[in-house]
Amino acid sequence: MRLDDTMRESIESLFAASLGDSERAAFYGYSDDDLLFCLMDAETIASSDFKQIARELLYSLNLHCGDKLSFAIGIGRESSPSVPLHEACLSALAAVQSQFYFGAGLVFSEPPPTVRFDASSAAANVCPDFHQALRDENEAEIEALIDRLTLEARTLRDPETDRVRNAYFRLLMILHEFAMEKKLTVIDPSQEESFIWQEVGELCTLDSLRDYVVGNVQAVFSQYKESTAVNARVGGVMHYIKIHYADKELTTKSIADNTYLSQSYMCALFKKETGKTVNEYMTEVRLEKAKELLKERHVKLYEIASAIGITDPNYFSSMFKKATGLTPSQYRERM
Repeated sequence: MRLDDTMRESIESLFAASLGDSERAAFYGYSDDDLLFCLMDAETIASSDFKQIARELLYSLNLHCGDKLSFAIGIGRESSPSVPLHEACLSALAAVQSQFYFGAGLVFSEPPPTVRFDASSAAANVCPDFHQALRDENEAEIEALIDRLTLEARTLRDPETDRVRNAYFRLLMILHEFAMEKKLTVIDPSQEESFIWQEVGELCTLDSLRDYVVGNVQAVFSQYKESTAVNARVGGVMHYIKIHYADKELTTKSIADNTYLSQSYMCALFKKETGKTVNEYMTEVRLEKAKELLKERHVKLYEIASAIGITDPNYFSSMFKKATGLTPSQYRERM
C-alpha cells in the first residue's frame, strides 16, 4: 500500500527515536516508491553495531505499525573513495529486495549471489516437464516441479522480480490450457492471461507465488476429479437403463437405488450433465429398440411394446408418434 503523509511522519518519528542523536544518522528520506534511505556515519558507529541498530529499529517499526504495514531493512556497503555513495545505496536496495525471496520482518545485509537466477532459462527447463506431468495427470510431480523452480529462484536471487513472476505466469498459462482441454473452463486465453498477470503482479513474495500456483493446480485437479466422477455417475445411469430398458418396473427410483444415488440427486445431476431428464433418456433408449424390432415385420406391435417394457400398446403408439410424427405401423410401412 502507498504511505500517506501521516504514516510517513509516524515512521520518521520512530526513526528519530530509534537512532537517537543526530551524529548517528546524517540523513534519512523517502524514495518515490516508499523506500526510506538512511545514511549513517560509519566513523561514529562500529560496523558490528549496524545489525543491532537495524534489529532494534525493525522491532520498533513492527511494534507501532505492524498491524498495518510490513517492513524489511537492508544494510548496504560502506561508502568510501572506492565505493561511491550511490553504489552503497544500491547495495542496500539489493539487500532489502531479498524480502521477496525470504519474506518481510528481517534484516538483510548479505548481497545477492553474483551468479544471477535466469528465470527465463529455468522456466524453459521446467515448462516441458510441467506440461507432460499435466498430461499424465501426475499432481505430485507437478508440485515437485513448482518446488524445484522455487528452490532455484531462492538460491540464485534475481533482483528483477518481474522476471521471476513471469516464470510462474508461464506455468499458470499451461495450466489454463490443460483446463480448457478438459472442458473445465470456457474463458478465452487472452482474457485469462490479463487476469492471471494482474493476480501474479500483486504477489509480494516468492512463497506467495509458489502457493498461488499450487493452489490453482489443486483447484483444477479437484474440479477435474469431480467432473470425472460426475461423468462416471451419469455413465452408470445410462448403462443401467440400456441394460434394463425392457423391465416394466423400471423407474427413476429403481435406477437410483441400483446406481447407489439418491433419486433427487440422480435426476438433477443427469439433467445438468445431459440436458435431458432420466425419463426422456429412458424413452429414447426404448424407442431406438422399438425401431429395430419394427424391422421384423412378423413381430406384433403389442409384442414390441412389451419387449421395451411398456404394458399398454396404446401408450406405446402414442409415445412413438409423439417422438417420430408417425405411428408404429406408419413407420414400419416406410421402412
